[in-house]
Amino acid sequence: MSEVQVQPIEKDSATSGNFLGRIQGLMKKVEERAYQLFEGRGREHGYELDDWFKAEKEVLNLRQYEVAKTDKDFMIAMDVPGFDAKDLKVETIADGVIVEGEAYTKDAGKNGNGSFETETSRSVFQRIPLPEGLQANLAKSELKNQKLRITIPLDLNKIVPVEIAPSEKTEG
Repeated sequence: MSEVQVQPIEKDSATSGNFLGRIQGLMKKVEERAYQLFEGRGREHGYELDDWFKAEKEVLNLRQYEVAKTDKDFMIAMDVPGFDAKDLKVETIADGVIVEGEAYTKDAGKNGNGSFETETSRSVFQRIPLPEGLQANLAKSELKNQKLRITIPLDLNKIVPVEIAPSEKTEG
């Protein structure tokens, strides 16, 4: 099990500017990939959204995740095969969690034509919305068996218990 550092991003902090810059960079990559797909189809119009969604899927590498809640915590679990803890970054914002990572591997070998070397790149960028009533600034995360687990404590002071009064029978 390896700990993955969680970094809170405050709305008006210097970190938020860096975060927005990364978002803009990713959107630029999505835009460029969507245009490549458009050109690859011979510039045929009418499929712009298909190109955009396919480009988002390729560039952002969106993943499925599971959520659960206990009396004390809200938990998120996401499979991230091929990533080590050092490759991942978890950031919290007011209403969500951002999981971001890049991993590179190099393989070398020989085949019938001589030596070869391949480089593989993996990336993930996922925003997970959070419900109200969490202490996102106290989030913790860990990576175990290629599964990222994020645990966020509930803010027990913000949970308002609802009391249900017994109904009175009316005679009539």
